[in-house]
Amino acid sequence: MHYIGNIAAFIAVAVHAVKLAQFASIFHWILIAVMAWMVFAGFVMRFTKVSPQVKRVLRRFHAKWYMFVIVLVLVIIAHVASLPSFPYTLG
Repeated sequence: MHYIGNIAAFIAVAVHAVKLAQFASIFHWILIAVMAWMVFAGFVMRFTKVSPQVKRVLRRFHAKWYMFVIVLVLVIIAHVASLPSFPYTLG
C-alpha cells in the first residue's frame, strides 16, 4: 500500500503542478524533483535486485526523517513564494 500511495501522491502533485504551472516558483520544481527522487529510490530499493551497498546509499537519501522535513519545508516555501502571483483572493 505504501508504494501505491507514493505513486498516487506523486501523480496528484504532478497534475497540480502542471495545472498551476503559471503560478509556480523554482521551489515548486525543486519539490517535484525531490519527490520524484523519493519515488524512484523507493522503487529501486524495494523492487530491484541492486547490491546492498547501493540500497544503503539510496536509503540514506530516502528513508530518513530529514527527507520528510525537506519536503515539508519545500511545500511551505513554494506555496508562500507563489502567493503574490496567485490571481484569486485568499481568505
